[in-house]
Amino acid sequence: MSLHIEKAVALFDSLRASVLPTSLPQPVGARNTGLVEAWQTWLSKYPDGRGAAAMNDWMNSVQCRLDDAIGLFRHALQGDPGWQKGRAAIAGGERGETAVITMGAAPLMFWSRQHILIESTPALEQLLVHSDIGEDLPVNLFRAPAPACFLRFGQIFQDGLVSAPEHQQSHKRRLTGVYVFDGRNQNTRSIDLVCVFLLPAAGIYSLRTIELVFHDENESVLAQIRRACQNAELEPHLVSIAQSVAKVFFYMQQPGAHQVEERQYSATLAQLVQRGSRKAAKLSRKVMRLYDRVVIGPAGFVHPPHGELSPHLRRGHFRLQPYGPESSLRKVIFLAPTWVRGDRLLNN
Repeated sequence: MSLHIEKAVALFDSLRASVLPTSLPQPVGARNTGLVEAWQTWLSKYPDGRGAAAMNDWMNSVQCRLDDAIGLFRHALQGDPGWQKGRAAIAGGERGETAVITMGAAPLMFWSRQHILIESTPALEQLLVHSDIGEDLPVNLFRAPAPACFLRFGQIFQDGLVSAPEHQQSHKRRLTGVYVFDGRNQNTRSIDLVCVFLLPAAGIYSLRTIELVFHDENESVLAQIRRACQNAELEPHLVSIAQSVAKVFFYMQQPGAHQVEERQYSATLAQLVQRGSRKAAKLSRKVMRLYDRVVIGPAGFVHPPHGELSPHLRRGHFRLQPYGPESSLRKVIFLAPTWVRGDRLLNN
């Protein structure tokens, strides 16, 4: 029994579309291409039912690293008769195929697992850009809030990153966000960071991955990040990205962290079930622009009258603080009293 060529074509069309940038976060843009549905439909036509179920379960498992998912995805697609006959192949040669398969595997992992899309307010981005991570913070406190996350980077975060080398800057790449996946590397906890860059001149996304493997849970987060990036040409640039991710997660662990869950997409989908055909068509067009997210951080600043001192930051930092019986326990604290005129910071 052969795979239905039209199902393979639909999947490959979705993969190609996932590389094209939109104004939405990349996982949402990939969702709108029908990628998840095309993958599930393609699997349903797979001749080996047990093999299809195993592929699906493995892709969804937090035991699966990004490299494993990419390899699995590639192997499955290259076994498709449509691929072998050249009727559904991805254009661009081997390098183009690798880029497209990787760009498809990341959103598939995101939507298949328990996931969360995180956006920071500009005020929080400014706060975190002007804060540092203490050398004493161990990696066992570096935990993602869900097995699959996507952190959308705003303009302040982008501007606060260490610049890429000069010869790389000609590409004019801009970081739009980072996927974060829990995983296991030979029974050791790991986290994959998938940096999604926009290449405006080419009109496509590109990816760069960072794998953090935690052999020693007491090791410094900063030491782990530096080692994971040390062989990369873009080391300082990638280190600054990974540190930004860590700052967001450490902030979210704080008892006073401001977090608002917005579920416009889910609410609109629920309305679709209850509406008539005409109203449902209108909502269907609207829902493509929506997505669920968690917005973290204060809403903004109050602009002072002319002549008064504007709010600004003295450098803050995250560090480890003893607590509990005889100070035997440790937790991350964020030393936030670094604002000058912090009374002008809005919290809602």
